[in-house]
Amino acid sequence: MENKTDRKSVGLRIQELRKKNKETQKDLASVISTTPNSISKLENGEIGLTFDNMILISEHYNVSLDYLCKGEGGSNLLETLNKYVSLDYHDISGVTDNDTVYPLPTLTINRAYFEYLIQTANAKADKNIPKELKTQWLDIETQKFNENIIHDTYKDYATIIPVKESIIHSNPDVLITVSNSKLKDV
Repeated sequence: MENKTDRKSVGLRIQELRKKNKETQKDLASVISTTPNSISKLENGEIGLTFDNMILISEHYNVSLDYLCKGEGGSNLLETLNKYVSLDYHDISGVTDNDTVYPLPTLTINRAYFEYLIQTANAKADKNIPKELKTQWLDIETQKFNENIIHDTYKDYATIIPVKESIIHSNPDVLITVSNSKLKDV
């Protein structure tokens, strides 16, 4: 769909979301406390959305406001998350002394999002700072993330090899082997 914010384009996206979720106009009308006739007019571009209804519809269908209003981004949460995080398998050697190649899962994550997750985890884990400061810290990290995403346009990624926690706990040598290996950023 084109990137348009006109009423007709927004209405068509809403209609598409409603049908994709197998809902009637009456179902959607009950979500935003209106009538099925108003939903019909909305989908046909005859009336526009209020800000409150935009929020309700985007939350109901789990889509971003960018998608709802402009057709940008994912049409659902998973499509949006896939911009930031993906998992693939890569053949990697150097884990042991021989030249055996292992298919290992590699997690590729947007660096701005990764830094945000690290900092928010640090803030949540720190038991020594007052709640008010922790809230400010989390707000600052959210603001930094949003600024980084605006400027980064999803181009800078970190690659991680995830290891199940149960494997590390049952065999600490795995952690030593992986941390001392010749693994490079894939």
